Amino acid sequence: MTTTNGDEELVQAIHGEHREIEGLFEELERDTAGPEYRRQLVDHIIATLVRHITVTEQYLYPEVRHRVPDGSVLVDQLLDEHARAEEAMKELERTSPSDARFEQLLGSLADRTRQGFDSERERMLPQLEAACGTDHLNRLGAKMALAKDSAPTHPHPGAPDKPPSNLIIDPGIGIVDRIRDALASSHVSGA
Repeated sequence: MTTTNGDEELVQAIHGEHREIEGLFEELERDTAGPEYRRQLVDHIIATLVRHITVTEQYLYPEVRHRVPDGSVLVDQLLDEHARAEEAMKELERTSPSDARFEQLLGSLADRTRQGFDSERERMLPQLEAACGTDHLNRLGAKMALAKDSAPTHPHPGAPDKPPSNLIIDPGIGIVDRIRDALASSHVSGA
């Protein structure tokens, strides 16, 4: 949650993050820059989306399962969608922007992401707001903001997506991803 602070309510933070990710997709869809910039923007989208998925799976979805009627069914549907999105992101990471499949994979990821956001926005978040008090949502928002700092930055389709396993494993994966990112960055810059 890029804009989340300790006082920001969870639902508003998630809406803000959805807008941020949607804005990145829109920039990519209207951009005519070269392949190098498109690659950088896609990598940024993937990192942002992976962090979003990770923290929602860690903190939001357990609350929805516990507090929302039929929340488990809804969460299971969203987890299935996350798994498919992570597979698409992994494939997109391996595909060159000059490859004809790149735009197809990107379009598929954008569509899946938008559908998931719509489901969260229209079905899950209103029910969670009705079931929780503002104080509880504020505490959840603060936890999610902190967790985002240690969340992975690359898709890991085989990683656990439910507590307690994801709460234990995701921070370690996040550290490895950040080391990988730093090494890749220093390699690119010639350091």
